[in-house]
Amino acid sequence: MSPKIIKGIIYTCLYSILITPLLVWGKFLFPYITPKTFFFRIIIEIALFFYILLIIYKPEYRPKFSKLTWIILVYILIITFASIFGVDFYRSFWGNIERGEGLLTIYHLFIFYILLISIFKEKKDWFRFFNASIFVSLILAFYALGQKFEFGFLLQSSGGSRLTGTIGNASFLAAYLLMSSFLCLFLFVNRKEIGWRVFYGLTFLFELYIIFQTETRGALLGFFGGLLLIALLTVLFSKNKKTKFYFAGLFLLLIIFAGSVWIFQDQSWVKNNNALRRLTQISFSDITTQTRLLGWQAAGKGWQDRFLFGYGYENYNVAYNKYFPVAIFLDIGSRVWFDRAHNIVLDQAVPGGIF
Repeated sequence: MSPKIIKGIIYTCLYSILITPLLVWGKFLFPYITPKTFFFRIIIEIALFFYILLIIYKPEYRPKFSKLTWIILVYILIITFASIFGVDFYRSFWGNIERGEGLLTIYHLFIFYILLISIFKEKKDWFRFFNASIFVSLILAFYALGQKFEFGFLLQSSGGSRLTGTIGNASFLAAYLLMSSFLCLFLFVNRKEIGWRVFYGLTFLFELYIIFQTETRGALLGFFGGLLLIALLTVLFSKNKKTKFYFAGLFLLLIIFAGSVWIFQDQSWVKNNNALRRLTQISFSDITTQTRLLGWQAAGKGWQDRFLFGYGYENYNVAYNKYFPVAIFLDIGSRVWFDRAHNIVLDQAVPGGIF
């Protein structure tokens, strides 16, 4: 088999990975998660096999370890060490059927990363890959739109009025489209062709609309916070006066919009919009905020028990069960997130320790 064919197979595998968010199979207990996990792992393993063949024939495709690569590798070694000496290595390695993670998926993600930086050598390779990713996100966004209009041939949204697409979770759909929307902005700035810029701009606006329809407060705050940060940094560090002017205007518009939503939260245009209404309801008296804070307290206590090396990956539930805050359970409808702290620092510190 020639290196050209081998490289073509690897390219096919890497592009195939992009359709993972679209996969759903009702035969599984977790139809939105299990098929995605199996597909991703299998395709990565196929790609790895052919990549090993390729680097035998073509040494120039062997991975080059940058600072970023070393940082990622160090993280993987630390979390592996923490898991080996944690409370349940079996669970750490395999994860659980509901999340489909564990060290096994982390290792596959690292291989995916190595394949990408080793195979894609030129800027045009990355732009093509990003374009394919945006096309897939656009399909998913249109699917979610179909759920909004309740097309009978589509799966109903599992989040009720909050759109979930083929991901099955409104928050996860919002996070996925959030990354895609910022990717659209990146390509909009870096591509000069008018046709592509129109495509990126329209896709950005459409996916932003779908993000609003997920009613995910974290994603919306992340979106506005990200835009604010980009605008502020551009104003501070850009040497182009025209660019500074445009981004200063963007910064001002975002501040005005956010302030208007907060000041006029009792007006119909805010109250009748579920996403905006949910944003104005964020407070320390909000039940979601209270339960999250209680969860963080429990996670903090658990971390103190195994401060250096943690409980091992996917073993957060052990610490949480030990220090479960009874105040979090108000009634039979209470949501008890037992496997995640919903705080990125604690979600890494409890299973992996201070390192």
